[in-house]
Amino acid sequence: MGRRPRAVDRCDALLAGDGEGDGRPHVVPLDGIWLDDEWYFGGSAETVKHRNLKANPTAVVHLENAEHAVIVEGRCEHVVPDDQLAGRLSELSKSKYGYGPDPASYADTGVWRLRPERVLGWQRFPRDATRFVFGPVA
Repeated sequence: MGRRPRAVDRCDALLAGDGEGDGRPHVVPLDGIWLDDEWYFGGSAETVKHRNLKANPTAVVHLENAEHAVIVEGRCEHVVPDDQLAGRLSELSKSKYGYGPDPASYADTGVWRLRPERVLGWQRFPRDATRFVFGPVA
């Protein structure tokens, strides 16, 4: 994906949007980890967002700051990371939040991964609005 804005790495709460089964939008505060140009997040499998993503994997995440916007559209999938990836996610979570799940816990719960398909961003809209489009990941 290239160079990612540092604000995305530091952000404590991104928002994920997905649709309710009846077509209503659903948006919740969410934290996560950017790693290798993909965004990883977790949470209980019983939540509305996870049920919605199982039915419709398209989602949008964005920073809370409208003046320095980064908006990422893509597709999510629930994955069980291998030992190496689980270790990296755990360490990055500890570094970012001061705590992180034990790497072995990922084998039980898995994690959601968003792969970007389109990214929008700006700091001085409309003067510097930027769009990047990526093909769907096969």
